[in-house]
Amino acid sequence: MAFRVFGGLNYYQFGYLMKLFLFLTFILSSISLTYAKEIKVHFVKEPPEIDGIVTAQVWVIADSGLGFIQLEPEKGNPASENTIVYIMQNDEHIFIAFRCYQKDPATIVANITARDQLYKSDDAVMVLPDTFDDQRTGFSFLVNPLGTQTDLRINDDGRNTDRNWDTEWLDCCR
Repeated sequence: MAFRVFGGLNYYQFGYLMKLFLFLTFILSSISLTYAKEIKVHFVKEPPEIDGIVTAQVWVIADSGLGFIQLEPEKGNPASENTIVYIMQNDEHIFIAFRCYQKDPATIVANITARDQLYKSDDAVMVLPDTFDDQRTGFSFLVNPLGTQTDLRINDDGRNTDRNWDTEWLDCCR
């Protein structure tokens, strides 16, 4: 079983994020809004510790989502492994936790350690906030099992991406 948590996105940088589209991806090949999931964001006074541990006591108030589908290797098919995502916010940040189950941990692919290099080779989770509520533009945040971050700005239905765009955010993977 692998646990992946990241959060601490400063939403004053992006405006208030009303909708978050969440994608689970095994090998990233393209950005697609076709398989988006919408999850309600609950308010919390005390932020969770970003420590890579998803405990029921801390995340019980958070809405959750599951039943993700693949982008690769079998686009549109149900995910081969179960993943649950939790989300909540306070006055300053949005917190997202992923609980990623793996029947055989030896099959987890995690090699990339350089920031902004996650594209196709490693297992990863991705959050794609629709910050303009237009399903065309936004930001993308990816993290692999090693905690390697990739973030980018997306325009024109995903046809244009700015991989040089960087922001500060926290993650912790276990």
